[in-house]
Amino acid sequence: MATFPQASCEEVMRHLTQGLAWQGTFSDSWQVQSKAGIYKARVKLGSAPMAELYKRVAKLLAIIQTKGTF
Repeated sequence: MATFPQASCEEVMRHLTQGLAWQGTFSDSWQVQSKAGIYKARVKLGSAPMAELYKRVAKLLAIIQTKGTF
């Protein structure tokens, strides 16, 4: 959603799925869910996937000697 900060959840999903369909890696028959559907799926999924993603990719961008960072 940070890529399209002015867009709604539905519009972000539309952008992402259109890009995947253009690459040929996603079915054109899939339709964007409603805002409520996206919310329910996020609640059902929970925070575990985001926690795992953070654990795998988050790294320090500065060292202690970098002025103003600590």
